[in-house]
Amino acid sequence: MDSDTDTPSLDESLNQAARFSETLPALSDNLSGDDLAPWRNRIDAIDRQLVRLLNERTAYAHVIGAIKHLIGMRAYVPTREAEVMENVIEANDGPFTDNAIRRIFEQIVEETRSLEQRTYEGKTE
Repeated sequence: MDSDTDTPSLDESLNQAARFSETLPALSDNLSGDDLAPWRNRIDAIDRQLVRLLNERTAYAHVIGAIKHLIGMRAYVPTREAEVMENVIEANDGPFTDNAIRRIFEQIVEETRSLEQRTYEGKTE
């Protein structure tokens, strides 16, 4: 970290990014706004993957919702939601904090549960 501002240096940020990819976009010797484009393109691609994965996750949750409906279970199962939180926090190795991961997944679980309740329990938003 930069001792004056406690913000990560560019090298520290690049090292963090290198944990996720062997090939990173090149940076010019004289940094400019043009150096942002390849990084933003990667973020855009990751965002599309996240949307696809969230929809895949929701499709699986929909199957679970149908099964729960058929066997008379409610959408909200607190113990399962606690397991989900434990799983995602255990998988987290940063740079997000565990609390940040928890907040993100609380929202994902809430939206999934809400969809399940609307679909199988007749609840409205």
